[in-house]
Amino acid sequence: MAKILKTKIAKYPFVFQDEFQLQVIHTNPTGEIISAYKYLGKGNVGTMVLESTYKLLLKGKTREYQQLWSELISTISKKEVVDVSWKESPMIAIKDQPYEFTLKASISKPEIRINQGYRIAMQQDIDIPNVWTGITYPKKLGWSRISVQQDTTSVLDYFVADTIAWKAKSLYDKILKNSKFFNRSSKTEEQQSFPLEPINLIWVYIFFLLCMGYLWLEPKIGK
Repeated sequence: MAKILKTKIAKYPFVFQDEFQLQVIHTNPTGEIISAYKYLGKGNVGTMVLESTYKLLLKGKTREYQQLWSELISTISKKEVVDVSWKESPMIAIKDQPYEFTLKASISKPEIRINQGYRIAMQQDIDIPNVWTGITYPKKLGWSRISVQQDTTSVLDYFVADTIAWKAKSLYDKILKNSKFFNRSSKTEEQQSFPLEPINLIWVYIFFLLCMGYLWLEPKIGK
């Protein structure tokens, strides 16, 4: 939370733009930003627009001078060790459709933003405190990025496809899957079937002679 600097001191005419990456340290009573910093890589870079702060010492305001620089330096120098791992959704990202991702982070409250500058609300897992889940709705086709503001090097890049292209690909994959299934079923039936072969007539003739011989001998044997 930004601190209000009540001590009157001259400042340069520079005006900060309240961008989404800007972390405010001090403001004056009218709400103008006096000092701020940004995350840069795994560190911070900050500045302020106050002019000649040493004049506070000349006026005997040693306490105000020390407090100003103490708050400025301590805030910029704060660095939380970040250990981040991403788990993207197994489903491909579609424009204007929900895309869910999971973040495992060592920080207590990760601040997640997309490359358009919007912040994503994260939901903490009930059982695992360092696991967070978020949902975004991609607005642009192509590659997009999600980043952790506490460590801008920790990013998740994912590809956003068009709905029509995704439906065409899904239909093509389904056709291939069905084709493989029916080809496999057809081969299985062919392996299980037994081809019919014609019976040799010689064996039929021999069997006929044996039967006739038995019928001719049977009455004579009985006598």
